[in-house]
Amino acid sequence: MSLTLGIILWWLYKKIAPDPILRWGALLHDVGKGLDGVRAVRKGRLTDWGHDHVGAQLARDLLIRLGYGKAFCRPRSLAR
Repeated sequence: MSLTLGIILWWLYKKIAPDPILRWGALLHDVGKGLDGVRAVRKGRLTDWGHDHVGAQLARDLLIRLGYGKAFCRPRSLAR
């Protein structure tokens, strides 16, 4: 793990409320970026179009494998 990533993870742990949903969300929110089929040049720009949907499925699968129940892993949004 790089020093920068370690600092970011420490900051997230200290600053985000002790709610596992928020902490996992902060850690995994961009996990779908850079994957084949997501990263592409569109209209002359490098983008990660659809990374949110791919990342949500990856995060759900990971959390279920870690033992979290399906209710914990359901999709959520903090956007209003």
